[in-house]
This record gives sequence, structure tokens and C-alpha cells, in this order.
Amino acid sequence: MRNRSLKTVLPNLVSLMILLFLVWILPVNFYIQRYIQHQGQQNNTVEMFGQLKQLINANNEELIIGEEEFKNSCIRAADTIAYHMKKIGKSFLDVSSSKELAEKMNVDEIHFFNSKGKIISGTHPQYFGYTFDSGEQMKFFAPMLYDRSLKLCQDITPNTAESKEMQYAAVWLDDGSCIVQIGMEPRRLLQIMAEKSLGKVVDGMPFDVHGYFHILDKNTYEIIASTAKNAVGTKWFDKKELPYSEEVSGTLHRDYNGKQYCVYTQEYQDVVLVRMYDSVEFLRNLLHSSGMVISFVLCGAVAIIMVLRWYIQRKLSNNLAKILDELQKIEQGTLDDITVETGITEFEELLSYINQMLNTIRLKQKHFMHLLNKSEIPVGFFEKNTFYKQTFFNHKLLEIFGIEEYEILSLEKLDVLIEGKINEIEKNLVSQSDKIYKYISKTDKYLQFEKVVDEQSVAYYIVDITEFLEEANQIKKQSQLDMLTSLYNRRGFYEYLYYLFENPDELGFGAMIMLDADGLKTINDTYGHYMGDRYLKAIGDALKNVTKDHGIASRLGGDEYALFLHGFSSREELERTILEIADVRGKTFMQEKTRSHTLQFSMGYVIYPEEGTDFHALIRIADERMYQDKKARKSRR
Repeated sequence: MRNRSLKTVLPNLVSLMILLFLVWILPVNFYIQRYIQHQGQQNNTVEMFGQLKQLINANNEELIIGEEEFKNSCIRAADTIAYHMKKIGKSFLDVSSSKELAEKMNVDEIHFFNSKGKIISGTHPQYFGYTFDSGEQMKFFAPMLYDRSLKLCQDITPNTAESKEMQYAAVWLDDGSCIVQIGMEPRRLLQIMAEKSLGKVVDGMPFDVHGYFHILDKNTYEIIASTAKNAVGTKWFDKKELPYSEEVSGTLHRDYNGKQYCVYTQEYQDVVLVRMYDSVEFLRNLLHSSGMVISFVLCGAVAIIMVLRWYIQRKLSNNLAKILDELQKIEQGTLDDITVETGITEFEELLSYINQMLNTIRLKQKHFMHLLNKSEIPVGFFEKNTFYKQTFFNHKLLEIFGIEEYEILSLEKLDVLIEGKINEIEKNLVSQSDKIYKYISKTDKYLQFEKVVDEQSVAYYIVDITEFLEEANQIKKQSQLDMLTSLYNRRGFYEYLYYLFENPDELGFGAMIMLDADGLKTINDTYGHYMGDRYLKAIGDALKNVTKDHGIASRLGGDEYALFLHGFSSREELERTILEIADVRGKTFMQEKTRSHTLQFSMGYVIYPEEGTDFHALIRIADERMYQDKKARKSRR
């Protein structure tokens, strides 16, 4: 890895941290600004919808008042004409008189109906003969034929014949001879309705140019008022595309006529209020705010880096150079304390720790060498330190290697001599797993040593385990032998078999033989256990003599023996040895005056590999055959 100056690393590190900060802050800023703007849009929409609903309510109240006043004026005009007819004593007037009266009363039409509900006179002869059954507009007044106390005023409706907005009112003359109907064109009321229409309300709302505001008919979804004049009368939405509720709800960044908008809706009375914000303007505001954040961060970063470079140059570089000079002396092998005054608390603490470490190293070297030299365990130590350019070893190492002339040799020659012996030992590996090597000298030694390599040194830890191995081998051998017969015990027999069967190709012809001593109980009962032990030992000695060249004999326990013969080149040779074992039976064990006692045992065997290759199976088969032989021998007695 390429080394770099602190003056470069720290500013670069600060720059990297600032870059990471920007990478982190930009999405966070985007999310926050996005939330703020959407919340602002929602709040503005709620406020706008609230103002709009207040205006709609106020306009509706004014229209209701205006409509009621106009109805009352129509009724009053009809009552006035009826009163006039009563004064002049007529039930109706001719056309010219009707027009003259209409002009005086400031009404547009006067119609006189007879008691059957038929127009018999008035200002418009073209309507003469019409009745209350002559269309929906006329039927409104039909109830007056059945109740002469009624005074009716129709809502503003288009005049069917002339296609203009009219409001009609009718009353009975007091004598019940005629119904007077007047018609007035609600010019002022229509002007008020136009001024109070939803379109005028929308036109009067303060609105920015980045988006639209629509009012939709709740049933047809037709736009009945909008800040986009060309949108009025069109149907741009359906309920699946634009759901609404009684609360202000938003749909963020949806496509509308090829552009993206944030859309907010609310149901009110028979309409749906829709506010649309241009997403492009939304993103433009986000980019502007992000740009401001980046600008502030970059300006702060430049200032921080400049101050940092100045401080590094003035305070850090010089002191570090002094400390590095002292550390180079340590590298060359000098372990004296560092004496540098930096004036910086952290550097002073660092130097204090370094000096403590140097003192610890000096003491530990001294204690370690003393401990190794005084230890009763033959442990040698050798280190070649590339950092200190020195080598270290203890006197135990010299004793292990049998170096007696160390007092007259220079340190350099001793180093070369020790390294040579180590290289020689590494060629004589005895056990890879236990790291045991053989050292050939006046008396061969077995050494266990570990090589430790690090970036500063190569160290060897060497232990003379010759005596330990001898004792361990002796203990292992004793643990595998039967104390009475000196044959292998069960454990030793099985361990030996495991070892043999690891390389079955080298076994040749073999046989697993199981034996069981006969008559042991009789000898024990007659002559005592001492004589029984002699009997068992005599069988063991005989078996050992037969198998010493081609097999292993063991006493598994009690009066049970096991043998495994191997290494025969032919079955015939193997069978001759088996017969020799069988011939052991009958040999004299103890002679008395009147009788002699012979060695007797039951025997079973199985041939390897013809009858099996797994020694566990071979033992089981041979044991079964031994019991068969025991039964046969008992039956012959």
C-alpha cells in the first residue's frame, strides 16, 4: 500500500466525509422538502377550499334572498293588477289596455285566465286559448282551479315559446271570475346569479399560475367552473381516476393530460372541488432547495479544509517528524526512552505510552530470559528480530544443542551455528501433527518446536521431549499388556488390529482365532487361584511362542484369549501354524505323583480374507465357532 502524508490524508479524509455527508443529506433533504411542500400544498388547498365554500355559501344566501324578494315583487305586481281590475270593475282588459297596464306596472307579460283555466286576454294574443294543460310550465298553476285562495309564483324558468328566462305569478280576482297572471323577466336577478356563479367565484379566487382549480358536477363529473377556461363543459375525470370524500384528500404525482400533477379533492354539496399543482414546479423547488444546501455545505467544506491544512502544517508535521526520528532509533535496536517536547497533549500522552512500552519490553526481555534459563523444563528460545536487527537466545537452547564452546565464540558465529542446527533439525520430521523432530547428535534427541513468524521477527520455541516420549511410550506399552500373561490386553489387541487393518493389502493370508481355557474352575477350586493364574500364564506363554513371528496374541479377560495371525504367503502355511496352536492342547502343565495336568482349551477360527475382511465380524464368527468346539469337547468327555 502506498504511503501518504498526513497533510494529504486528513484533508482528503475530511473531503470524503463531506462527500458522504452530501450523499446522505441530499436524499434526506429531498424527503423533508417533499414532505414540507406536499404538506404546504395540502394546507393551502384546505384554506382555499374553506374560503371557496364560504363564498359559495354567502352567494347562495344572497341568491336565495334575491329569489325570494323577486317572487314577492311578482306576487305584489299580480295583486296590484287584480286590485286595479276590481277598481275598474272589469274581469279582463283588451290587448292594448293590457300592454298599457303592463308598461305602467313594469311587468313584461299580463295574461287573464277564465275560471276554467284558459287564457282569454292579455298582452300576448299568441298565447290566447292556452290552458293550464298546455305544457309543463302551465301545469304549475293548475292547483289554483281547485283552491281560489292560492297565490302562486313559479321559479325562474325558460319561456317555452320565446326561450328567455321568465318568472310567472298568478292570483284570483276577489270575485273569482278571473285569474291574473303576470310574467317578469328577472334581469337584475339573472345579473346577480351571473355575478354569484361558480365561474365568477373561481375567477375571484387568488390563484397562482402553477396548476389548475376545477369545480366538477358530482354526478356527471363535468367541469362547471375552472381557472382553465377551455376546460369548462368538458369531462376530464371519472370517479375511478379521481376519488373524493368529505375531507381533503390527495393523489401525488399522477398523470393528467400528459403532465404530472399533485391533485387534491373534496366533496361539497353537489360539486367536487379539485386543486392541481404542477409537479414540474414542485421538482424545481426541490432542486433549488437542494442546490442551496449543497452550496452551503461546499463553502463550509472549503473553509474547514483550509484551516485543517494550516493546522497540520504548523502543529502536526514538525512534531511528527521529531517523533519519527526517535522511532527510527528504536528500529535500529535502541530501547532508550524518547525525549521530545511537542506541546500537544495527545502527542505527550502517546510518547508517555511509548516510553512505558519500551520499559516493559526491556523488563520482559530480562524476565523472560531469566525464566527460561532457570526453568527445569528444557525449553530453548531463539529469535531473529529484523526490527531491532538483533538475535536473542537463552542458555537452555545451547544445552539442548550441546554447544559447549559458546563462551569462546562471538555472537555472530553463535547465531550462524544455531541457525544451522535449526535447519538441520527441520529436515528430520518425525510427527507432523505433534511437530516433533529428531536431533541426531552424540545421543539422539526428540525435539518439539514451533516456528512463529511475524512482520518483525522469526522465533523458535524448542522443547527437548526425549525423556517425556520414553516415559510415554513405556506407559502406553504397559497400558496395552495383560499383567499376568504379558500378552496384549483387550485394549492393546484392538488398537493393534485397527493399525493392521488400515493397510489390509499388506496382511496376506491370516486367521482370527478365539480360545477359551478349559478346566480353570477345577484348578482354582482344587489348588487355589495361585495355581489357576499359573495355568492361564502357561497357556499364554505357549500361544506367544507360536505367534511371535506371524501374529499377535492377547488375553481378553478371565480365561478368554484371542489371536490374529497374518503375513502368510499361502493358506497351507497359515493352516500349519493353526495346527501348531491346536497342538498346544495336551502339553503338561503340572505333574503329580498319581496324575499330570495338561493345557486344555476350546478353539475356533476364521480365515482372512476368504471368510471376511472386517475384523469385528471375524472376531464374532471365530467366537461362535469356539463355543461350538467347547460343546463338542464337553460331549466327548
